[in-house]
Amino acid sequence: MSKLSHRVPEPVVEREYAPPGTLETWEQDGSNGRHLPLLEARAVAKTFEGAHGTVEALWNVSIVAAAGEFVAIIGPSGCGKSTLLEILAGLGAPTSGTVLIDGVETVGRVGAVGHMPQKDLLLPWRSVLDNTILGLEVAGTPRKRARQEAMGWFPRFGLEGFEEHYPATLSGGMRQRASLLRTFLSGRNILVLDEPFGALDALTRAQMQEWLLGIQDEFHKTIVLVTHDVDEALYLSDRVYLMTARPGSISGILDVPLDRPRRYEQIVTSPEFMKLKRSVLEGLKQRSARGRT
Repeated sequence: MSKLSHRVPEPVVEREYAPPGTLETWEQDGSNGRHLPLLEARAVAKTFEGAHGTVEALWNVSIVAAAGEFVAIIGPSGCGKSTLLEILAGLGAPTSGTVLIDGVETVGRVGAVGHMPQKDLLLPWRSVLDNTILGLEVAGTPRKRARQEAMGWFPRFGLEGFEEHYPATLSGGMRQRASLLRTFLSGRNILVLDEPFGALDALTRAQMQEWLLGIQDEFHKTIVLVTHDVDEALYLSDRVYLMTARPGSISGILDVPLDRPRRYEQIVTSPEFMKLKRSVLEGLKQRSARGRT
């Protein structure tokens, strides 16, 4: 087995983002010089030892998200997007690099952000209400108080009347709402979401995307979303990061200058949206086979 050669990432250099709607080649830095980052991944790299040798999942990944921003990460399957999100959530440690929240290093610190994985992971033997309070209970909130707190949010999350139902009786969209409410009730200002709507049909997915934007606009959470869907990335986010094939690295960035509030049927058919979509698709096509050089 050949020995992996580790390179030391170059220093982060301050630079400006590309003009809105322009895809820029991304080299070292995730900072735009305009907003102080609430969440920052700095030169993150990750390798795994597998049965067939060393797997290099991420290389020199730097991203930022300011308070109240919605940031999307998009790239080909297997490029390390979910691994990056797990590192942001403290569920895994990078081989090199670091993660900071408000300038404080949080590598390996579980609970610093709210994390919603790809699968809803609702426990089938617990009611919808009791699933949503799981994080509160783990954090030490008394069960009665946790249930009271969660019930107050059920109407806003479209779950009113389903408190005592069980996950098997819910539609896919409602399961995702319950999972997101559980993440929301963590009380964290930062939410990292791993393809939350990927398993839904197109109509339900569009409805859930519009609903999520309403939640974000109302509560001003900082959200980092991983997705394979170009339309979803552009419709939801303020900024899109493009990743290369494995080992995943940031190859491009796109500011999304679409006004808020956004209505799905108006936005995704607009000329401005189609221009942005072409930029992302061209960027992904050019860079999907370009890993570390």
